Amino acid sequence: MAKKVSLENLAAEIGISARQLRNLRKAGCPASSASETRDWRAKNLHPAKTRGAESAYVASLQNAISRVESLADEIDVRDPDQVESLREAFLSLPRRAQGRTRMQVPVWDALTGLAPIAPRS
Repeated sequence: MAKKVSLENLAAEIGISARQLRNLRKAGCPASSASETRDWRAKNLHPAKTRGAESAYVASLQNAISRVESLADEIDVRDPDQVESLREAFLSLPRRAQGRTRMQVPVWDALTGLAPIAPRS
């Protein structure tokens, strides 16, 4: 017969509190072993909500924001193709990240359609 693992010991082994583990169990998380619990958390929780992954998630968001900001710095707002590329890159960001993205006013205007884009000659 397998030895029963206490919730407190299991929670300590995976690096969360016993209270968090009880809440996860209510959501369907298995609590029979650390590996099963870790696997369930990896499959069912948002990366920013898992301990250890939050810094990697934040770093990847910052990198994505930086790429969009760099693209915005180099854009010719009169070129519809460049504006559309920037729009696609911007919309690929999560909403929270979109709100943290900095661009010059003429770029925002072109991106949102507030400024006319010159037709191609």
